[in-house]
Formats: sequence, C-alpha cells, structure tokens
Amino acid sequence: MFGTAGAHEPRFFQGDLSVRPRSAIPTAAATALLAALLSVPAQATADPSPSPSGSPSPSGSASPSGSAIPGATDSPSPTPTPSGPPVLTVATPGLPFAGDAMGGTDRKLSVIAWDVNAQGGEDIGAVTSVTLHLRLQGSPADAPDDLVVPGLTRYYAGSATWDTPGPVTMPRLGTYDITAEVTDAAGRTALIPDVGTYTDAAVVTVTSLAASPATVDYDHRSVAVTGHVTITDPDTGGTLAPDKLSFSVGCSYALIEGGDAVPDANGDFTTTVTVDSGPTLALTGGYVRSGGSTPYRIQSSATSNTVSIAQEKTRIRLLEPQQYYVKSGPVALSGVVERQVGNTWLPVPDLAVTYQVDGQYTVFTGQDGVFHATVPYFGSYQFTTGGDTDRFGRSGVYLSGSTSPAVYVHIPIATNFSWLSYDEDPYGEADISATLSAQGGPGIPDNKLSVAVQYSSDNKNWHFVGWTRLGRPGVPSNTVHFYATYNGTANGYWRLYFPGTPDLAPALSPSMHMSMTSTRITGGTPGSRHPYRNQYLGFSGTLQQYRSGAWRPFGSAPVQLLFRPTGSKTWYEMSTARTDRYGHYRIGAHDPRSGTWMVTYLVSDGSHLYAVGPQTWVGLG
Repeated sequence: MFGTAGAHEPRFFQGDLSVRPRSAIPTAAATALLAALLSVPAQATADPSPSPSGSPSPSGSASPSGSAIPGATDSPSPTPTPSGPPVLTVATPGLPFAGDAMGGTDRKLSVIAWDVNAQGGEDIGAVTSVTLHLRLQGSPADAPDDLVVPGLTRYYAGSATWDTPGPVTMPRLGTYDITAEVTDAAGRTALIPDVGTYTDAAVVTVTSLAASPATVDYDHRSVAVTGHVTITDPDTGGTLAPDKLSFSVGCSYALIEGGDAVPDANGDFTTTVTVDSGPTLALTGGYVRSGGSTPYRIQSSATSNTVSIAQEKTRIRLLEPQQYYVKSGPVALSGVVERQVGNTWLPVPDLAVTYQVDGQYTVFTGQDGVFHATVPYFGSYQFTTGGDTDRFGRSGVYLSGSTSPAVYVHIPIATNFSWLSYDEDPYGEADISATLSAQGGPGIPDNKLSVAVQYSSDNKNWHFVGWTRLGRPGVPSNTVHFYATYNGTANGYWRLYFPGTPDLAPALSPSMHMSMTSTRITGGTPGSRHPYRNQYLGFSGTLQQYRSGAWRPFGSAPVQLLFRPTGSKTWYEMSTARTDRYGHYRIGAHDPRSGTWMVTYLVSDGSHLYAVGPQTWVGLG
C-alpha cells in the first residue's frame, strides 16, 4: 500500500495467492481496458473518407465523418480523459487508489482501498465503491475481462479492506490478474491494475495412502508408498484427470529423500520415501506441482499412514585405558561406536560424537566406527552420541544415544612458583609465601597438594626442613604461607620444591637469601634483690651485635626496661635508654611491687634481630 497515514488491519487467507508489484501497464493493455469499461453502444472504426449523408454505416449506426472510438487513442494517457477514468500505477493526490488484493480457499476476494489527499496521506472513509476486474494471465491485450465483481463491501465500518459479497466462481481454472476500480465520495473513479493475482486451483485430495513395510530400521530406511488422488474442480464440483501433476509424499517432522509422486490417468501413484526421522512418522501428501496448464492445491486434510522405527541399541568402547598416562599433551583419544543387531555389534559410520573440554566439541566416526578426539589438558573425559545425528546434519532415532565410560587423562602440565614473598622477622624466623601456578589446564586442585621447604647456609648444600600445605586457612587454595627456622636461625638460603603429580610437573622456586644481624644483651640484673617499695632499681650492661664472626658493641641503639608483676602475664615498659658508642647502657626505674625485670632490644631497624636479657625476680622487703 502507498501513503503515510493510517494503519490497516491484517487479513489472513489460505490458498494460492500472490501480490505483484505495482507497475505501469503496456499501452495496448491500457487501451483495451479503457475500451472495455466504456459504455459504448457499438464498436466503430474511423473512416478517412466521409460517408454520404444519410447512408448507413457498415455497423448499422450513423458515424460522423472522421470520428473515432470514444476513449481509444494510439497512446492512452494515465490521466483522466473525457471518456473514462484514469489508469493509475502510483498513488496520486486527489484520486482514489488500491492495493494488496488477495483471495483464499473460501473463494472470497478482498482489496485495500483509500483516497489520497493533497498531502499524499490516506483517507480511508472517502471511498464509496469498489469493483474488481479479473483477467486470465496470458490473455491477449485486447481480450475482455473474464470476470467483473462489483459491489464489494467494507470488512467493517471504517475499515480500508473491501470484500466480495460472497465466493467467486471463475470461468475456468488458472491464475488471474486483478484490476481494482475505485470510486470516492466526490464521484472520482480510478482504475488500478496489477493490485494482485488470484489462482483458481484444482483441489488435490490424497486418499488410500499406504506404506510398505510398516516398520523401518537402520539398514532398511525406505518404504514404498502407494495411494490415490482425487482432483476436483472447485467451480463445478466435477472430477478432473491429472494434468502433469506431481506432489511430494513426506514424513511429518522429518527429512525426506525422494518421495515425488506422479499419479497416472486414474489418479493412482507409487513412490519411495526414505525415512530419516522418527520414532513414529505420519506420511502425508505435501506440496503439489503442475507441469501443465492446470494449477493445483493440496487438500490440507490428506490421509496419513504411520510408519514405525525399530530402534537399535548403541555403545561406545574406548580404545585407551580409563587411567591414561602420557608424558606431554595434547593427546588423541580414540573410541568406536557400535550398534547391536541381534547378538552382533556392528560399527556405526559417519556418526556425531560430542565431548567437553572448555566447550562442546564434535567429531565423527569413520567407516569403521572409530572416532578420534584431541584433548589438551589432564582431566576426566566422556563421549556421547545423541541418536543417529550424522555428518550430513540428518537426525533420527534409528539408534539410541549412548555415553562412554570416563577416561582420566594424565598429562603433566608445567608449573612454577610465582608471587614469591620472603623476609626475616625481628624474632629470627623466615616469613615466606608463594603461589604455585599451572601453565594451562584446569589449574591446581584446591587444598590437596603440599610443597617441601628446604634450607642451605651456602646456597649449595640443601637440607629438608618440612612440608607445608597449599591452601591452609586464610590463604588462597594454590598458595603457601609459613614461618620457619633451621637449627634456630633463619639466616641463610631458602627455597620451595613441588615434587609434581601425574597431572602437574615438578617445580623449584628460586632461592631466597636472608641475613638479619644477631644481637645479645649482657648484664641486665638489678643491684638489689630485696628493695623497699618505690626504691630505684638500676640495670647496666652491654648491647652487642654479631659481625664478621665476632660479637661487637652495638652503639646508639635503644634498649627497654620491662616489668611483669607477680601473678601477671603482661609486661610493662618502665623505662628506655640508648647505648653509648661502646654499646654500654644504664637504665633503671622505681620498684612498685614484687615482680620480674628484664632489659630488651625490641626496636628493630630492619637489619638487626631482637635481643632480651636475663629475667630477674625482685621481691619487696
């Protein structure tokens, strides 16, 4: 439809109908159409020589000298003429227009009609009458209409759709071009050709449909289908003989090979259908084709006949052991798909087999039923067939689906330690964390693996310290975090070793060097063991550091005097001091009550370890 304003309700029909694009009609056709529609009492031809006055013309009617047939010209114009309505091929402002003619199996015709206003929009209500003209395709240009249907009525008040009052009866079977004649409230009439086509087709009804054998299987998929067709003329109700008729006989919801039926003169046919889907199929008449002049349409209620499928059991045998060890990947796994025929298992060729890696993959069996699938990582794999889907995309249920046993493939994947973090805390313990990573595949199993901790004083001779588990509480599942000493020290070299599994290759971390300087406190005992309350207690001694193989003074370093009352577990800092250049310290505090005293070096500079002096209990006298 042309225009910009208004939306028209859809109409749905069943039957043979096509709507052709609007196109300019040939000059001769337009001339003939105008001549046929004009109310002319008799046809006349122009005579170049005037007739004698009062003499009868050959047709028995008087014709003025030099006159022509009203409305007939050598080059008819699409604009209005004094003798007839204009012929429109495009919507024209100020004139009515039409389009989208259609018809269905109820043999009623409809068309959409409207007026075109000055702005090019649609005025639906302005149309007052619609007449349809039908002409058989292939007719001569000057042939009259085969059928004129006047008096179309609106589908409902305000609708743009106009319907024939009832079913139309065509003069003969065939496909007809439709021209709409539309008049509006202002009395303006226009002819719009090629608004659609209508096919008056003979009705083909399939009866007595039968298939043999009644059951098919994997090796015997074809059935012989016989039946009879009755062909009816919808206009007369009479029975017709087949005129180069052929149609498909197929399986509902199935893929079909063959099945093209050609009835004989009596309407009987035989054809072969290959069944490629199931499990129970209804054979039905399908699309009809005509090699002659008679169009056909298939009766939708065609007779059906059920064909059953005998399904066969399948299995998948793996050609590798269920625990499959290899040194590197990727690796090809193989299996064979077989179907059971009686007590025998036969290979199934061209069958789709699916499996999962990081998505679903599909491979196909060869002529020997063997398939090969490549897997890149360690893990458990299973293979599945979904019925008898083959490499050609055909799917059916001649074969049951099956799933293989699981095969676990062991492919050692390279591993390494990353995110290595290490330090020596002031208490002299190694603080180490690291992450074990796999180079591909499913990754490191959660909380199931351990790594060995090793120590060396010279980065050459290594000693086993102990095992630590990946994924201990508070750390990720592939991470270790621990504190350790070897023979009471953390100074030296540390490394981690993962011994590997059948699925993960061994890994050795880089060595980690730690070298905090040891310290010690000498002296640190009070001058009195039994002072009175609030008596000042003095402590003296030396803070030393171990350098170049000897204990040496640690000057200008802070020391603390700590006190823990008797019966308490808490230490209190009572005083602080700093050593002189020789490492000597003097420090003291008033004794508040009985308890234990201790001099410490507990302010680390990042390179020295903590040190504590002797603990001395002092009771008040």
